Amino acid sequence: MAQRLLSFLTYSLIALAVVFGRLLWMDGTQPESALRAQFYGEDPPTMLLFLALGGVAVLLTKEAGLPPVLPAISSCRELIRLPAGIGLGSGVLLVLWELIFAMRESPFVFTVQAISFYLSTAVILEITLHLIPVVLVARLPGKLILAGRWQQTITWLGILLIAGLEPALIFSATLFAIHGPGYVFSGFALLYAINLAQLVVFYRRGFLVTLLLRLVMVLTWLSLWGLIHSLG
Repeated sequence: MAQRLLSFLTYSLIALAVVFGRLLWMDGTQPESALRAQFYGEDPPTMLLFLALGGVAVLLTKEAGLPPVLPAISSCRELIRLPAGIGLGSGVLLVLWELIFAMRESPFVFTVQAISFYLSTAVILEITLHLIPVVLVARLPGKLILAGRWQQTITWLGILLIAGLEPALIFSATLFAIHGPGYVFSGFALLYAINLAQLVVFYRRGFLVTLLLRLVMVLTWLSLWGLIHSLG
């Protein structure tokens, strides 16, 4: 019970930080086009709904057989090392891909409001595309309905499918028509691999670790584009 309460309190603080980040962004200049902002759940009721569903998923992590949000760790280094390594590598790969296939100049607006947008978006994506579907779709139904039978098979099939959610949402037929197959297929494959790595970390180490991984990735992405922007 104490671990469940601690996990929920940790998640609640994360959700409050997301709400604060969105309020800060809405108070400033919007860093993205209206279309991209809409894709990332700019509608406040939708965002609050996903945050609430994430809270339900957090409360059910034990029943789903997943690590708690706040894992048992022996040191801060143990908590940070894995997400830092994978997140840093993922951010570098994303920037290299954008330079090769898509963008030749910074796609970002470097303001406090913009950074709050990117980081709060990273948390929302981790909740909606990983936390909720893994707990409520890939794990819990098998535990409750099938009494744990074929649980590992169902889990890994679910993870393989869930890893495709974000790339499928981003790389649409419209982008295929505009940029061509090389852009879409390479971007889909890279983002799928990144999501798959995040989901494996989530399954093994818990939500907080994979959330830190995504935040490190986004910060690396922003920092490298900031450096490219300053040198250009």
